[in-house]
Amino acid sequence: MRFVFLTLGYHPDLDGGGYRYATEVAERLAALGHEVHAVYPNPRNTLPASESRNGVQLHRVPDGTGSFFANWRTENAAARAVLDKLLGPGTPRT
Repeated sequence: MRFVFLTLGYHPDLDGGGYRYATEVAERLAALGHEVHAVYPNPRNTLPASESRNGVQLHRVPDGTGSFFANWRTENAAARAVLDKLLGPGTPRT
């Protein structure tokens, strides 16, 4: 089964919180043999755009540098582009 996590962050090094929870669930699903992707903003654009970590394919979209709403629009558009690429045309979103 394929899973795609759309999240504001993916931080395997944090001790707790929502980001850590998303990370743990994604990595456990990957360990069970599922195809798992995480799409999230690249913090300060300092990390590679994509990589694999603990079986999870990470897709980092450019982190916005403007106002909150400008960043929100930019990051959502970039995340949609990644999703379209991952899922392909005509794939139902569930």
